[in-house]
Amino acid sequence: MNYRSIIFSAFMTSILGAIAGFSFTYIGQPDLELRRYQSEFYQTLYHRYPLLGAGLGFMVGAGFATVSQANKRRS
Repeated sequence: MNYRSIIFSAFMTSILGAIAGFSFTYIGQPDLELRRYQSEFYQTLYHRYPLLGAGLGFMVGAGFATVSQANKRRS
């Protein structure tokens, strides 16, 4: 298995996931004028979207590259 390819694919998809997280943060901003009774976790969840997107992108990219490498090796 080519681990360089797997790591590269994981980092590239984590960057794409972080960009998607930033866009979801922008799209899903709460209305700041409205008072809501939410716990602190949900009030700060919008700031964690880029990290969640990057982590999910890393996992998906590494998984996809691993499956692709295994499929090439099998053929």
